[in-house]
Amino acid sequence: MSEPFSLPPLIEEKLRRLTLVLTPVGILTLLLSIWQNTQIKNATQVAHYGLPLLSIIFTIIWMLTLKNRISGRQATLAFTIPTCLHIYLEQLEHSVTGLLYRYGDPGNFGWMFVMFLLLFLSLDSHRARWVSFAFLATHIAIYLSGLRKFHPTPEIELSFTQYFIASMITICILGLNSDIRQHLGKVQTLADTDALTQLINRRQMQLCLERSVQSPHPFVLLLLDIDHFKQVNDQHGHNRGDVVLKELSQHLSTCLRSGDLLGRWGGEEFLLLLPNTADEEAQKLALRLVSAVRERRYANDLPITLSIRGASYLPGERPEDVVHRADTALYQAKQAGRDGFRFHTLAEAAKAA
Repeated sequence: MSEPFSLPPLIEEKLRRLTLVLTPVGILTLLLSIWQNTQIKNATQVAHYGLPLLSIIFTIIWMLTLKNRISGRQATLAFTIPTCLHIYLEQLEHSVTGLLYRYGDPGNFGWMFVMFLLLFLSLDSHRARWVSFAFLATHIAIYLSGLRKFHPTPEIELSFTQYFIASMITICILGLNSDIRQHLGKVQTLADTDALTQLINRRQMQLCLERSVQSPHPFVLLLLDIDHFKQVNDQHGHNRGDVVLKELSQHLSTCLRSGDLLGRWGGEEFLLLLPNTADEEAQKLALRLVSAVRERRYANDLPITLSIRGASYLPGERPEDVVHRADTALYQAKQAGRDGFRFHTLAEAAKAA
């Protein structure tokens, strides 16, 4: 089974903004096409009814995107399906009447390439490739269905042949490009993830800290340390110690709020970033984590406790400054007997300064 397809939040937001900008352009294009059809005596029935319907659908999608009811990726897929359906119905009507073989279908050739691009934006590589080939096969089937009755000119034959070949090449290139991007995404995930615990690693956590200090929003940093972890490794072996780290990481992750960021800082030490969190709220969460770990057993009934130390970010600090203050609180927490929480207060920070 393939993994669920999703885009990084930054890319998703850019796609949403692009949708909001380009959709009005598409709607205006449809309105212009509707007006042009009023000037044509023998306009197709699909164009007569389909273009106004498409303009309504596009307007609804734009409004849903504007109100954040659907994501940019969902909006992209919502544009693609009715547009392709309209193109096929119009081409089928042209095939039945013979117009397809007298004049070709140059207006829709370019839009089909856009549809292929949108499919690879809104679907994973495997599905996008097969859906694109299915769309192309439908296009070819419609063209071939009229050849029993109509005979295209050599120019029309050449035009369609080049279009079908170019479409196949385009789908293959887009598929390869999508595979490369997904592979690079997996490589990036491996580079940012701790192999043992599957949490983000120290390198990625440092980048998150750098972004946090550049943000105008406050945050609290908690450092979590497993008490006497060396004894676990010495008495039970490093393999069992690894199991403790894995199970503890999973347990801690289930205790966090949405938006909290947990990473492995090194060895038996974890770092927890709490964005937009007041000191009192951070202290309650830390005490809850200490209690939750104390009440559970790990790696076949091993008792584990945590020492947690914390510090709230002060404007103007560097990432290493707030980490150092939290680390200072660790020493105080361990001197107080471990299995507890110590917060580096603003008063202590002012005194240290």
